[in-house]
Amino acid sequence: MDTLYLICLIVGGFFVLLSIFGGDATDADTDV
Repeated sequence: MDTLYLICLIVGGFFVLLSIFGGDATDADTDV
């Protein structure tokens, strides 16, 4: 379960960084 929690944190943080640095790039090429 710890790995699932880590994956959720990583993916969540990844999308947060995308929304901050990419702006509208969150809707472009989401391969996750």
